[in-house]
Amino acid sequence: MFRDLPEADFGGPDWKKIQKALMKGEIVPCTIVGLADGVVYAEVLGAQAVMPVSEFDWLESHGRVEGFFGSRTYCVIKGIDPEAGLLAVSRREAAERLARSFLRRHKPGDLAEGVVVGVGKAAVFVDFGGVIGTASIWEISHTWVKDLRAMIRKGVRVRAVLKSLDPERRRADISIKEALEDPWEKFSRYARPGMLVSGTVEGFLPERRLVFVRLGNGIIGAAIYPEHLDLEEGDPVRCRIRKLDGERRRVWLFIQSRALVQPARPTG
Repeated sequence: MFRDLPEADFGGPDWKKIQKALMKGEIVPCTIVGLADGVVYAEVLGAQAVMPVSEFDWLESHGRVEGFFGSRTYCVIKGIDPEAGLLAVSRREAAERLARSFLRRHKPGDLAEGVVVGVGKAAVFVDFGGVIGTASIWEISHTWVKDLRAMIRKGVRVRAVLKSLDPERRRADISIKEALEDPWEKFSRYARPGMLVSGTVEGFLPERRLVFVRLGNGIIGAAIYPEHLDLEEGDPVRCRIRKLDGERRRVWLFIQSRALVQPARPTG
């Protein structure tokens, strides 16, 4: 699948720790560094390690794995080839042990903390320790997400609400959005029709018939494209609130002019 493996600086194997982990069956950290011919290459305690891609059911199901390179995960060392300086490891065994503990302690609706291990165009993958959670782009933020990969990166710790759990597959559907404070609740407490607000042009619908404006508090408003202005993405604008739709959580705006300064907190 990927013939050219990225070079990795292993920094020298820690054979003492490796031998101890092998004898005791310890779960140890590892970092994914490449994939070729169905084999995943990783760094484990400073040594190069290999395991079949089948050890990563979430990599197989995702299809494209380059988004996971550099991700930190965990494994159990199964064997050592001293001459080649190569380890044979198993992520699946480590994941099954960790997942049993996680599933005993959590149920749907619970809040859990994990590490982002992959970011795609429309989903984020979070490792909760043996259980991989998937959050669609609609479950990342309360506001419009234009570029998911620019918003969240691998290796960061996030909190998410567990929407559903699949113990057999060690998978979960999650919502990062539901673990965040909802900006609409704060906005709706003081925003009123007729209020002046500042924002930044975020994007357009086809043929620019509708403009999306990101307000200073994270709310996205929509406005009919103003014929008297020539707007581009990133332009600061001054708007007046036309309508608040609490049920649909939408703000309709009338764009009056470009703003002379970058958008600030809405003013009355």
